[in-house]
Formats: sequence, structure tokens, C-alpha cells
Amino acid sequence: MKKTLVAAVLAISVLTCVHAQNEAVYYYYKGQKSYVPVTYQRVVVCVKNQLSFTGAKSSIVSLLSVKQDSVKKTSTLNQLVIHLGGKADQIAKNAVSLLRTKAFIEYVHPCLIGVSGKYAS
Repeated sequence: MKKTLVAAVLAISVLTCVHAQNEAVYYYYKGQKSYVPVTYQRVVVCVKNQLSFTGAKSSIVSLLSVKQDSVKKTSTLNQLVIHLGGKADQIAKNAVSLLRTKAFIEYVHPCLIGVSGKYAS
């Protein structure tokens, strides 16, 4: 139950804070404010329906100059994860800003790091 509650609160936090790049992401649990680390090592991208995975992948690879294998499908329809790895934080933030300007992109946001150290979108 506790994990489900934390996951739900985390998802709500992502939805409400996704556009606040320079603000901390947090949630309240038992009256205490808990911060969730944001990482630009991986970003989540949703592409619009008219673009296939292959088309989206090749567009993203050419735009961001990343390797082909750093763009992967997720289990969510039209959603991709881009592994930006060790790129400097500012370069990764610029990549996110660039993707947000493209017409074929529905949304882009950085991943969060959960308590266990796993990435969460």
C-alpha cells in the first residue's frame, strides 16, 4: 500500500512539475516534504500518432546527435526514452528545450530518481 501511495504521489508530482525545470520536485508524505531528484541523463518523449517509432527515432537521433541505441521504446504508446548519459546537465536541458519546439513531439520531460535508485518517468 505504501509503495502504491508513493508511486501515485510521484506520478502526480511529475504531471504538475514537468514544466518547472528549475524548481525542485517534491511530494508530502505524513506531513513531511520529500524531494525527488530530477535527472537529465534520461528523458521521456511522447511523439504524435502520425510518426512511426522508426521515424521518430531517426529524427531524434539526428536532432540530438545521439547514438541509435540510446533511443528506446517504452510500454506506453508513442513514448520513447532517450538516454543522454554523461552529457553535461546544461547540454541535456538544451536538448529537452530543442525537442519541445518540434511539431512531432507531444511532450518531453526528464526522469526522476526513485528511493531505490531506479529511474521513473
